[in-house]
Parts: sequence; structure tokens; C-alpha cells
Amino acid sequence: MPHLALWAGLGMKRASEAPLEIPGVRISWLIPEPPLSDETRSDWIRRMAQLVPHDADFIGGFSLGGMLALEQLTFFPHCRGLVLLSYAADRNSWQPYLRLLASSGLLHLLLLIPPRALLRIAIGLMKFFGKNTYRTMSAALTQWTAVETRKILHFLLQARKKELAVPLVQLIGTKDPWLRPGLDAIPIAGAGHFFFPKYKNELSRQISHWIKSLV
Repeated sequence: MPHLALWAGLGMKRASEAPLEIPGVRISWLIPEPPLSDETRSDWIRRMAQLVPHDADFIGGFSLGGMLALEQLTFFPHCRGLVLLSYAADRNSWQPYLRLLASSGLLHLLLLIPPRALLRIAIGLMKFFGKNTYRTMSAALTQWTAVETRKILHFLLQARKKELAVPLVQLIGTKDPWLRPGLDAIPIAGAGHFFFPKYKNELSRQISHWIKSLV
């Protein structure tokens, strides 16, 4: 039976918060730990890689977890494929306004704001993306300390395009405020950034079809 190891997103402390069942596929949900105070992005990614089961045939992740999986591929040469949920391997999938803010350097400047103030600003901005996104992101952004959360936001901004040696499947909601499906991703109609639990059946179907095409 193929084994899929999936990293949960920021703020998910329990695997039950990301229910996913794929017939014929064993799923291991992994919960990220916050970075240490003196830990670099690469050190944190390497430390988290130690939590990935060595017998996993496929690895992947949701949102922040997608970044972890993408960066950890080099540690698992036996990996047969990568699954990204609400995350993209290329910045071209970022919404235009987000790419503009990143390229202008404004996002980098915001990360210089003291952690607690930055967190209040970030949570306040979530109101522009609707009630559900605001409620979910407010909970996610306050699971760790403000310093840890700012560090993670900085890590996400450092992400760069990767040349992959394994098959890739990307699933992005058509109403995601930060990402857009594009030609190289499977659109999940009507979904925002957060798939669970409403779209778990569609996700299961798409991932199951993709894995079956490879095994």
C-alpha cells in the first residue's frame, strides 16, 4: 500500500483538523514544530525532515506544510512524488498583488515590524478576505508565539522555484486569496485556501487518481 506523509499547515495541532481518507493509500499527518530562536530556515527544514517516516513513498503538505515537503525532497531520494495542497512550487501561482508586494520589497519591510505588532496587523488584514478566512487565520497565527510566527512568515517569503526530479501534483482552490490554480495545478472549484473538511472528498479523489497513475 502506498504511504503518503503529509505536513499539516500552520496552527493545525491535531491531525483530525485535516481529515483526509484515500482508499488504498496510508496517510501519515505530520504536525510542524515552531522554529527555535537561533534556527535558520534550512536548519528548521532539516530538523522537521527527521519526523518524516522513512517508508513514505510520497510526501506533501498543506499550506506551510507544502513548503516543508517541497524543501525536504532532497532528503528523500526514494520519494516517488510530491503533493502540494494550497501551496505552489512556483511564485507564478501567487496572486498578482502578492507578487507585486514581494517584488517591491514591501513584504520584507513589514517583517521588520516588532512581532506582536506585526501579528496584530496580519490578523487585521485577514478581515479583507472574508469572515471564514479571518476566523481560521486568526486561530492559526496565534497558535505559536508572535516571534515564532514572524519567523515562519519570513521563511515562507524566502521560498524560491524548485526544479523537481519527481512527479508533482498541486491542488489550489479557485477562491484562494493568495494563490491561483494556473495551468500546472488542479483547481478545486469553490474552495478558498482552507480545504478541510468541506472539500476532503474532492481532494481524496484527485490525489487517489494521481497516485494510481504512478504506481
